[in-house]
Amino acid sequence: MSAMLDSPVPASRPVATSTGSGDVLGLRISAALIDLAILFVLFLLLSVMAGEVTSQGGQTAFLLDGADFATYLALVFVYYLVLEATLGRTVGKLLLGLQVVGWDGGRPSVVAVAIRTILRIVDWLPVLYLVGFVAMLVTGERRQRLGDLVAETRVQRTSPIRHRGFYAALLAVFLFAAVAVPVVSTGVLGGLLSSLTYSSVSCVMDRCNATVRGDQVLDLSGHAVAVSDVGTGNEALGTSPRATFTVDGDTVTLRVGETRQVGSSRVHLTSVEVDVAKFSVDFGGPFVNGSDLGDASRGQTSSYDSYTPVTDDQDVVTVEVPVEWDDVDGREDPEYGPSIVAAPDLEQYERTWDVPGIMVEVSSRYGADDISTMLDEIGPSEQCRSEGREAYDDPPYRGEIQRWTGCGGTDTTVLTAAVAPADSSYLILIIGQAVDARDLAAFERALATVDVSTVSAVPSESIVTEEDWLKKVEGLRSEIDDAIGYEDAELTTSVMTDMATAMRMCSRTLASGPSGARLQRLHTLVGKACAEYDKGADCLATAADIGSPEVGSAEDRKLTKALNCGFDGLNRGGELLIDAEFEAEDLLTTQPR
Repeated sequence: MSAMLDSPVPASRPVATSTGSGDVLGLRISAALIDLAILFVLFLLLSVMAGEVTSQGGQTAFLLDGADFATYLALVFVYYLVLEATLGRTVGKLLLGLQVVGWDGGRPSVVAVAIRTILRIVDWLPVLYLVGFVAMLVTGERRQRLGDLVAETRVQRTSPIRHRGFYAALLAVFLFAAVAVPVVSTGVLGGLLSSLTYSSVSCVMDRCNATVRGDQVLDLSGHAVAVSDVGTGNEALGTSPRATFTVDGDTVTLRVGETRQVGSSRVHLTSVEVDVAKFSVDFGGPFVNGSDLGDASRGQTSSYDSYTPVTDDQDVVTVEVPVEWDDVDGREDPEYGPSIVAAPDLEQYERTWDVPGIMVEVSSRYGADDISTMLDEIGPSEQCRSEGREAYDDPPYRGEIQRWTGCGGTDTTVLTAAVAPADSSYLILIIGQAVDARDLAAFERALATVDVSTVSAVPSESIVTEEDWLKKVEGLRSEIDDAIGYEDAELTTSVMTDMATAMRMCSRTLASGPSGARLQRLHTLVGKACAEYDKGADCLATAADIGSPEVGSAEDRKLTKALNCGFDGLNRGGELLIDAEFEAEDLLTTQPR
């Protein structure tokens, strides 16, 4: 063994001469601490340059995430790989007279150094190289960590560099300065900088969510917001957490969970920690300024005079709506779950953009993970212009809200929301159609009052036997044809809308059902048929929106194109469903009993 340790390193690499073996455990630990100090300073510098540095409650936090943290990890890997592959030692090893060598005492390969570097991740576990320290204890005088064992490398003593005390002092000064500058600038000067910085702020449309110190003035969506005082409260004195806000010159003090009107804006205080408040502000009222709705909102009051609770037919979901919205449909949506639709006139609400209303649906088939996907699917993207999404966080529900404007060429605004409780046991969809500012307030009222009384009553995916589903496939085309039944009727807006509704029966009725290899081919065929029906239904809905344009006009050409697309979808969907009927009939005759 001693002969191996005394083997000379190849002359192709000028390194310090080996001084023998000896126990290197203490030196390895000290060298590792020096390297960690250097990498810690690198972390601080990257946080200042590319990450986030906050100063709250007298404490300074340095944060790196996402691509910035990945960059830091890459630099850590490069630090060890380059220095140990070229010099055989990091800065810590250089100062303390240590060197990485191969099993034969010679220069380790780049691959070996890369392996021992990557395995530092394992040696680090669970914290501060604990696994590596245990490995060095059990490997005796060799003092090898797991990375050394796998890469067949070890660390031995060498002659330390000359004047290492001087270089160590220079390194210490550098590390101290590198740490002191960001800490002083964000900690000691934190009070000075706090008026210019904040922890986090995000604004979508006219709503802003913020987490800020208690002595800041912010510019949020063009509005001056000052958080002048934040207090966590005192349980012994009976005081609760609260914060004081000044918005465009008007001031209000809120307790946690409260929402108050401040001038023309609404402020909601979510939480308070030490001297930091988390809150949201809706400028100009709920979600949007009434002026954004054009002339339709002028002369209107900002909210309805009174509201009343309505409940679905299954007594699962309750929501408050204006008393004027007395046309209510509480029937369950067979595809989604318990549902409520309320409006002054449901027929006009569903067919035009001129009547306000709201739809609320609840399903246990979906949860928080489906929020974004669901909003992608339910938005009126072809007939309205999206104004973006904003986060919604008002316990017990969290989710997202999306706003659509210019619907059907009118001043009508549509708001879509998908929210879920903390346990993600169900998902609530809310779609509101707002003709004036009062309807926006009604949407906010619905979002704040929606209540699912018995989660267990929310139906899961309908359990349909294979035989029942096959019979549905076999008879659905006739149902769709009977529901359409307008071969000789004039294609009015009402007729085209009813045809589109009938064509969507395919997806609503056959989307769910038993699965398995036996039904796989039929599911594929039914899916293609329903997709054609849905495409045709969308085209007919577009035709219904166009109405009766002047013959020969551009709108007339659009109408002709939409009608052709609609009837093509109807014909192709019907042909595919005929094939599906024969397949279903065959499966029914061979179905195991």
